[in-house]
Amino acid sequence: EPVSVTPRPIGKIERHDPALDGLIAPGATIEVVAEGFVWSEGPVWFRDGACLLFSDIPRNTVFKWSEKGGLEPYLVPSGYTGAGPRATSRTCQTAVTCTPPT
Repeated sequence: EPVSVTPRPIGKIERHDPALDGLIAPGATIEVVAEGFVWSEGPVWFRDGACLLFSDIPRNTVFKWSEKGGLEPYLVPSGYTGAGPRATSRTCQTAVTCTPPT
């Protein structure tokens, strides 16, 4: 089962172009914040909500993780309606889009 964990660093960010510093803070690290997923994808940081959103495709769930609240389901079901069999592993589940402020 999915569960929050104490954030721990994993891997490193390799910077091949200084322009990356404009997107990712120079001291940023990669951290594991939760585990126990079958197949997760689509992480997006939601700045206004100070949270990370991502899907666990087989569970048909979008999860939310934040420092304050840890891990919790955000959208269940997240797209698959159960109206028919999943034809392939590429079934579209949920699209998350972000619009920059104007």
